[in-house]
Amino acid sequence: MAAMALAGTGVSALDIVDSAAAQAAGARPNFQLPFACDDVWRMSTYPGHDDYDIDMFATTGTTAGRPILASAAGTVAYAGYDSGAGNYVKLNHGGGWESLYLHMVSTPAVSTGQQVGQGQLLGRVGTTGNSSGEHLHHEQRRDGAKVESYFNGAPSGITTDGSPSGEPKSPEVRAVSANCGNILVYGVLADGRLTYSEIESGTGRRLKTVLSEEP
Repeated sequence: MAAMALAGTGVSALDIVDSAAAQAAGARPNFQLPFACDDVWRMSTYPGHDDYDIDMFATTGTTAGRPILASAAGTVAYAGYDSGAGNYVKLNHGGGWESLYLHMVSTPAVSTGQQVGQGQLLGRVGTTGNSSGEHLHHEQRRDGAKVESYFNGAPSGITTDGSPSGEPKSPEVRAVSANCGNILVYGVLADGRLTYSEIESGTGRRLKTVLSEEP
């Protein structure tokens, strides 16, 4: 497979833009595949990739432009551009856990500091930065260190790129997204009224908004 995503993923702005100092990691969030409910995606790596980095490709239709969803609820630690990562998002899930979403086709749909729910639209699949084809480069980190990604409580199986030891790289795997259900967003207006909105997972479309009575 031709080298895609970050070549070696060396130190860059991607690593410098960190949400907080490392802390003792809490329980792993129940990460889901970062795509729409029931979609099937192929996960792979290649020699020269970091061991736990995953490249993701759609198994049906086109990969380009597909919605990228938050794998778990959290805070946007960074949303912007890096010469290697392209347009990307880093989420801080608390307890030392982070997830990353690289090479988006355009400016992310979220902003640094924003709270997001699981399944919320982050952006769309592209090939910006150091990439040679449309795909999503995904990582999960524990206390700042990359670890094997889990989805819906199961290990991804992507654990080695095969270099420099020469051992076989992790084989490609396919996974079905369980990133299902709509997102519930609560807020308080300037006049003190409470708001409740239901957002469609995958599209970001607002399904309904309910306002409380006058305070």
